[in-house]
Amino acid sequence: AEVVTAIGAVNTTLTTGDVATALSNILDAITNQTDYTDILESILENVEALGGATIHGHRFVEMGDGLKWATMNVGATTPEEFGDYFAWGETEPKNSFSWDNYKYGTEDNLTKYNESDGKGALDLSDDAARANWEGTWRMPKRAEWAALCNTTNYTWTYDSEKGGYTVTSKVSGYEDNSIFIPAGSWFGGPGVGEYGYYWSSEMFTATYNHSYILFVGPTVWETRAAYRYTGYTVRAVSD
Repeated sequence: AEVVTAIGAVNTTLTTGDVATALSNILDAITNQTDYTDILESILENVEALGGATIHGHRFVEMGDGLKWATMNVGATTPEEFGDYFAWGETEPKNSFSWDNYKYGTEDNLTKYNESDGKGALDLSDDAARANWEGTWRMPKRAEWAALCNTTNYTWTYDSEKGGYTVTSKVSGYEDNSIFIPAGSWFGGPGVGEYGYYWSSEMFTATYNHSYILFVGPTVWETRAAYRYTGYTVRAVSD
């Protein structure tokens, strides 16, 4: 009842546009429902009517590369928040990161994503974006991060006050679409607000104990390789 009343109150201030339509549809869908799980599912389904700008309840921006980029990190509630930190292949955040507590073994004895199994990329069951946000969300591939670093198609602007980088598209038809990439360093690391590290879904198969990341700093944005156990942030994409 409280949900219906609250949405109804908001809807009285909106008479046109996609937002009013979506709210009206939500009201119709949940008016006779009493189970809060069903109510929540109805709300999430109808929120996607807001200009088609969400997937499974999470907003995205199209940057002209064929992908839908989430507007915030996994675990964040605003674009400026760092969100949660994950080891590569783990789907739950934790309070410390080392080879001693890494899910898939140690530097020299990896139990999955190793030379024996030959896996070069994460299974979706081990993808932090898919596990936490569900739907069609996933972590970016190395080449997808690299494409976003291409200054021919995208402008990167450092914002010291917000502690991160605004990436703006120059691709025809998507000009001025942008996402914010907060610089959260690694878990417990220095350079917060200046340097950012984001996992990709792909391995550095020359060693297997490294995976590819996006590294960003005031004068550099590029892909690199990093130890899999490290706690880095995650940005989700969808095809």
